[in-house]
Amino acid sequence: MNTCNEYQEQISAYIDNELADAETSKLFYHLGECAECRGTMQSMLQLRSALFEIDQPKDNKNDGSSLWKRRISISYPIAALFAFFVMMSAIAFVQQTFFREEHVQPIRMEYISSQPLPTVYVIEQSNNRVQLN
Repeated sequence: MNTCNEYQEQISAYIDNELADAETSKLFYHLGECAECRGTMQSMLQLRSALFEIDQPKDNKNDGSSLWKRRISISYPIAALFAFFVMMSAIAFVQQTFFREEHVQPIRMEYISSQPLPTVYVIEQSNNRVQLN
């Protein structure tokens, strides 16, 4: 059977993620029965939290440099919609730039009819004879 001193060493190992699962379950069973060890664990957790806050730099400057450290995450449908609008904007810009009225020359259309001509008969009269040519 473990004493409270041994459990307090296990509390330290648990906080450092060095305690095995079987020992962790025994530790929490003991913590449910022992108020002194619960107090020790609470004190160690508060100390660890305070030390963690001290290690973190306090950056009160808001110069925008933290913007570059953040990752922007958007969903695929929103990214596809954004790409679609960028493409459509580029197409509209090209049409406005290169297809203005001053760049487009009017085309003069001439139509030629190609219908067959009617048959023409030439009648000659010579020596009282009629001849078709």
